[in-house]
Amino acid sequence: MNQSAQIVDEFKAGTTTKNEFIGKLDGCSSKRNIFCTLYLSSIYLEDKSYSKSRPLLHQLATYNSESNDDVSIKIRTSSNYTLGENYAFGQGVLQDFDIALKYYGLAAKNGDKDSIIRISQLFLNKASTSINNKYKSDFIIKAYAYMKVAQSLPGKIEIHEGNGKTVSPIETIIEMQGLDYFKPYLKEADFFARKLCSTIKGCQQ
Repeated sequence: MNQSAQIVDEFKAGTTTKNEFIGKLDGCSSKRNIFCTLYLSSIYLEDKSYSKSRPLLHQLATYNSESNDDVSIKIRTSSNYTLGENYAFGQGVLQDFDIALKYYGLAAKNGDKDSIIRISQLFLNKASTSINNKYKSDFIIKAYAYMKVAQSLPGKIEIHEGNGKTVSPIETIIEMQGLDYFKPYLKEADFFARKLCSTIKGCQQ
């Protein structure tokens, strides 16, 4: 970590250019310094250089995979969330909701609220576009369950909708409970939510 801190301090002090900064981080990252890899991936993401950030994110997403220390979990979780964002919004890759769900799911297991909300939103999207009633009901049940899990996690979270409106998970849950087409599935959805909660770190229902 000391080497990465020194490289960052030099850049902040203005003694290196951005290109020199990136070059030093790249060299440091190639020597398996995880903090240099973190800094480098965040720079590429900020610059929207997704083809450069993605291989680094894949490294970070599996970092120290057998360790459950807080730092390792945080690195893996945030990287999986960002990979989910890449595929959900087509950032440097073809948009693919199923792949996005895979990465969000890996982050969600560690109790990442943002990933859990994203999963719920993707299932809602799938439900709204599905013409198969069975798939539609499965998607709406999962969307509801993940939203209930988000509500069950500690701390406050807000959902920013496209119209600029901000809502809470509980408001979304109440709205879904009031939908006529969802009411027949409410009992099944509540059961699935409890089952799902048992697999998510920090979830209590």
